[in-house]
Amino acid sequence: MKGVEGWRGGGRGIAKALTVSFLAIAAFLSFPDIAHACPVCFDANGEVRLAFIVTTGFLTFLPLLMVAAVFFWAKKKFQEMDGEAES
Repeated sequence: MKGVEGWRGGGRGIAKALTVSFLAIAAFLSFPDIAHACPVCFDANGEVRLAFIVTTGFLTFLPLLMVAAVFFWAKKKFQEMDGEAES
């Protein structure tokens, strides 16, 4: 059974991965314009900014509304089952 060094090629793979990672991070830090994930976040246009805010609000409250809907649906089903059990 080979040790870790034999399996990874004597640590050369780790050094290469670290070098590539360092170069990628250095490129993103040197050129911050390429690191922007979403140009809408930095747009000064009022219409685009409003759409971004509305979408953010919608995506924030959607999971809460889904959980509330499941809760009220389950509550209704349990009340129906209690009504059937009593009669």
